[in-house]
Amino acid sequence: MLASYAVNHGLQVISYDVSRAFLQGLHLEELEKRGEKKRTVFFDPPPDAWGLLYETMPDKFGILKNVRSSAEVTLQAIKGVYGLGDAPRLWRERFHEWMMSQGFTQSKFDECLYFMKCFKGSRENRLLVTMHVDDCEVAGTPTELKRFKAALVKQFGDVKEQVWDFRHCGIEYHQDKTTGALTFSQKEFVDQMQFFPLGKERKKQRTSPLTAVECTGFRFVLGGLQWCTHTRADHSAECSRLQSKRASPTVEDMCDANALLKRVKDTAAKAVLTFRKQTSGRKRLLVFPDASLNSVRKKNKKGQEVEESRTQAGWIILLTSDTETLDSDNVHVLNWASRKMTRVSKSTLASEAIARVGAVEDAIRIAGWLEEIYGPETTTAQLIVKQERGGYSVPIDVATDARALHEVLISPMEPRPSDAGSILWLKWLREAHQFKCVRKALWTSTGDMLGDGLTKDKQDLSLIHISEPTRRTPISYAVFC
Repeated sequence: MLASYAVNHGLQVISYDVSRAFLQGLHLEELEKRGEKKRTVFFDPPPDAWGLLYETMPDKFGILKNVRSSAEVTLQAIKGVYGLGDAPRLWRERFHEWMMSQGFTQSKFDECLYFMKCFKGSRENRLLVTMHVDDCEVAGTPTELKRFKAALVKQFGDVKEQVWDFRHCGIEYHQDKTTGALTFSQKEFVDQMQFFPLGKERKKQRTSPLTAVECTGFRFVLGGLQWCTHTRADHSAECSRLQSKRASPTVEDMCDANALLKRVKDTAAKAVLTFRKQTSGRKRLLVFPDASLNSVRKKNKKGQEVEESRTQAGWIILLTSDTETLDSDNVHVLNWASRKMTRVSKSTLASEAIARVGAVEDAIRIAGWLEEIYGPETTTAQLIVKQERGGYSVPIDVATDARALHEVLISPMEPRPSDAGSILWLKWLREAHQFKCVRKALWTSTGDMLGDGLTKDKQDLSLIHISEPTRRTPISYAVFC
């Protein structure tokens, strides 16, 4: 979201790293003053630290003269320290208070996003800031960025700055100095990832449960693959399937994870997410939801093995120009998802409806997010009204290749599906269209459905190249509602 806004408004993106952040959090007693439960924390420093403490602060550690062993004394923490579970939160609270004192507004959709309008009632932002632990990603003009860094240094001390080409949270950033285009990649991160080797004989034991050490290796590989979905969507479906195996993985799952990692490594150089400046004018959210039915075998209460159908849902949300034609040669990819739904589906219609509900809910949340960033400051009540009754300045159009679902949504008749369990999903979707939360329902061919690669394990090059300059989002023969 920050990248999209920055590129469209000609802003520079910089990364700031606050040094010793956890040591600058709130004091533990400050939480108690806010009405929270009292926290008392004692800890023992390393044995060789006592001498250093006495040498540097003899007035506070003079008691050490009167003890025979460091085992007789301990320390009480008055604030967060590295290793303390409360430390990240204490730092987060401190940073939030400081940001609000500087005139920033916290997003109502993401507590880690802050923005500062140019003046009251303005649609333009002076600065946008996101916070991940002690790493700030900031978008603004050079003058505003310089002021913000000076304020950071004054309040928190040493701050490391990275600009133009840098790594932020394991993602490689490159911003073109001429066009302002912003490119994300995780090639360096992927290149550093390691396979977890299994011997030839071990690989043959496909259904054998993994040992404790092998389970750790499986989760290590899977965690890295999951982090790679921040910049590429092509392996999200298989990653989602493997995530469901984390509790009790087998040798086959480990082999699949290694195979997926090899595929990700082979295409790492091509998997680049690019944001280029879009033409001025109205924008829209274009949503591509899709679903597939997968069979899952499980035991019922009687211990009998039964087969159930579960939905693998996937969707991708794009920010495009709001034109009469549906082709676009410059899209901003705002989000994608691939999820295995826990609800049992009895028909393709129900499966497609479940996926569409998830996609529409996600799109409505993002539309509200854009309302905050692109519009004047709004209250929570105003955002709730727009969320429930439509009215966001960025409309939502949803495309599907499911003819049956499309006809149910545009039909004047109440739906009567054979799967009665899907009736609530269908009614919710129809209401979303009736209240204009969703502007248009589009029906297109399966070949043009970008969400198809998010529902099944296949190498979908359209998801890798979607943000390239030569890529067009084709829905050449869509049917409108």
